[in-house]
Amino acid sequence: MKNRRIKLAALSLTAAMIMSTVPVQVFGETTKEAVEKEAGSGEESGELPVPAALSETRAAETKGTWVKDSKGWWFKKSDGSWPVNSWELINGEWYVFDKNGYMRTGWVLTTGGWYYCDASGVRQRGWLRRSNNWYYLNSKGVLQTGWFKDGSAWYFSNSNGIMQTGWLKQGTSWYYLKGNGAMAEGWEKVGGTWYYLTPGSGNMKTGWFMDGSTWYYANGSGAMQRGWLKQGNTWYYLQGSGAMAEGWAKVGGTWYYLTPGSGAMKTGWLKDGETWYYTDGSGAMQTGWLKQGNTWYYLQGSGAMAEGWAKAGGSWYYFVPGSGAMKTGWLKDGETWYYTDGSGAMQTGWLKQGNTWYYLQGSGAMAVGWTDVGNTRYYMDQNGVMLTGWILVDNTWYYLHASGALQTSRWVGDYYLTEDGSMAVSQWIEETYVGKDGKRIPGYTEYELEQESTLAGTVKEVTWSDSGQQYTAQFLVLDQMAGFRSGDTVMAEIKEIQLTGEDYEDGSRIEATGVLKVSPETPEYSQSEIYMELTPADAPEETPVSEE
Repeated sequence: MKNRRIKLAALSLTAAMIMSTVPVQVFGETTKEAVEKEAGSGEESGELPVPAALSETRAAETKGTWVKDSKGWWFKKSDGSWPVNSWELINGEWYVFDKNGYMRTGWVLTTGGWYYCDASGVRQRGWLRRSNNWYYLNSKGVLQTGWFKDGSAWYFSNSNGIMQTGWLKQGTSWYYLKGNGAMAEGWEKVGGTWYYLTPGSGNMKTGWFMDGSTWYYANGSGAMQRGWLKQGNTWYYLQGSGAMAEGWAKVGGTWYYLTPGSGAMKTGWLKDGETWYYTDGSGAMQTGWLKQGNTWYYLQGSGAMAEGWAKAGGSWYYFVPGSGAMKTGWLKDGETWYYTDGSGAMQTGWLKQGNTWYYLQGSGAMAVGWTDVGNTRYYMDQNGVMLTGWILVDNTWYYLHASGALQTSRWVGDYYLTEDGSMAVSQWIEETYVGKDGKRIPGYTEYELEQESTLAGTVKEVTWSDSGQQYTAQFLVLDQMAGFRSGDTVMAEIKEIQLTGEDYEDGSRIEATGVLKVSPETPEYSQSEIYMELTPADAPEETPVSEE
């Protein structure tokens, strides 16, 4: 457009320079008299000097009077002469007179270009409409052809000066002139199709172009494209607005990923932010199960590759974080073990591998330690293996059936299992006594501890010092262990009874009354107050023997 402006400026300047002698050719409104007058003059055309209004120097106004005769209007100057072949400034307006001195109207051609004078003879400027055509006369009244600017808009008139509209081709470039003749710039809709005309120059764009920060594509005819576009082996998607899609775009109910920046459609694995997705060969985002080689993956409803635990079709599956590969068999998540079958589905309930049983809780977590299944309790070691037989847990013995079920409130051989399943030690089980090793001790009988009670044993004497004071006491060492209880609560089992009535407590013996169970075959001994040694109920030194 800069070249056009230079040419226009040169044209205007040339017109101003060459109009010093302008032979007039009259078009438009003429009179018979004028024609006859011109015919009488032969080939003589005359010269028109450049009017001051059309040159750099303003001429003085011509004074005089308008006169009309049968041949037209002419102007009688104050000195009685009249203008011939000249432009005259009269009352602020320019008029042109032919070689016979008559005022011209309509189109007037000079070597400086075309002018137009209206019916009153006044030279016109600006926009002019004649015979449904528009013309533009510049500030000097010269008819414009080619490119010209009026205000902020560019226009184009053909060689006849007629303003053009619609498509215009110059060289290899296309332009679009609106209905008002103004050259289109930017986006323009023509016949239902959008085109982009470069702002400033107005030339129509084809191929890829950027408007602001957005890419668009116009085909060879300049029409803005929408929908899928393939160039070489690469696909692009142009949205309804024509803008090139970048990132995720939904087309016909299917999601596609177009590389930000380039707009190239992605296929296969792609990472968006911290999330992996997979698109097939057509670029369509996949959801659900995907198998590649021998590895399964799961793509969630959003298309995101599952990592960690994911639920699909009512079952839970585990996918390795990072790779997304589905796991089968035993797997450890954090500090917890889980098991998935060959299909990858997380298992719950009982699981047998070889001769070993495991229990998987409702969460899928492998059970460790005490585990309740229904109304039955089981014990799983640190590896999740269900145990059977005698087990020692926190210094307490328990017995598990061959099915793994904890046994309670029953004898197993010479050992008794209490209500919570722990092996009884140092206590009476109805009329039977079990020792500190938990084993049954036969022959025990219950006696009230009062005068005339009989205890079997050997008397021994013990001497000791306390705070500088020396003490001596006698003890009856029982032939066999005795059990003592207060009410229904077993307190301890005893082996020695102090025979002195002196008060004595050193933390290992206590004064006691109540019921004492001893063997009936004992020598007589009378004592209303006794002391007994407390023996902790230690676990058995060896695993109890089951006699099931």
